Amino acid sequence: MKFPKATDYALHTMLFLTAATPQKPGVQQLAERQSVSPTYFVQNTDQVGEGGHD
Repeated sequence: MKFPKATDYALHTMLFLTAATPQKPGVQQLAERQSVSPTYFVQNTDQVGEGGHD
C-alpha cells in the first residue's frame, strides 16, 4: 500500500516515538531519521495533524 509522503512521515514518526527510548526525540532528530530537513518534516507532518495530505 502506498501512502502520501506526509502520511508516510507521520507513520514512521509514530512508530519511532512508541519505541522504548529514554527521552523524547526533537524535530531535528526525527527529520534526520527520515533523511529530510526539519523544515520539510514539519511542513509535511503538520498537514497530517490538520487532517490534510499531499
